[in-house]
Amino acid sequence: MFAKVEGMEDPKFLQWRNQCNNIQERWTAAFQKSLFTDMKFLVGEEKKVMKCHSVILTLQSPNFQAKYYQNPFDETGIKHGLEVEVPNYQPKYFSLFLQV
Repeated sequence: MFAKVEGMEDPKFLQWRNQCNNIQERWTAAFQKSLFTDMKFLVGEEKKVMKCHSVILTLQSPNFQAKYYQNPFDETGIKHGLEVEVPNYQPKYFSLFLQV
């Protein structure tokens, strides 16, 4: 049905996916392993890098959508590789926000 993609024959390519039983477990694994992330937060005074998935934040937060997606029907969407500084939060608390 689909053409083989270069690299798929490498057992490590799908290993993370095979350990998950459903989509919720896949999202959790993708978050924990920073897989397929498309933006970064630079958190706290030390600017700790925290990678995340903009689509999840956009689905969960109307504020995030309003700030970073001016028009949800615009095909361009968010700019991949976006970096956002969040100096007023400690990384350990901000990571809780990202996990929710």
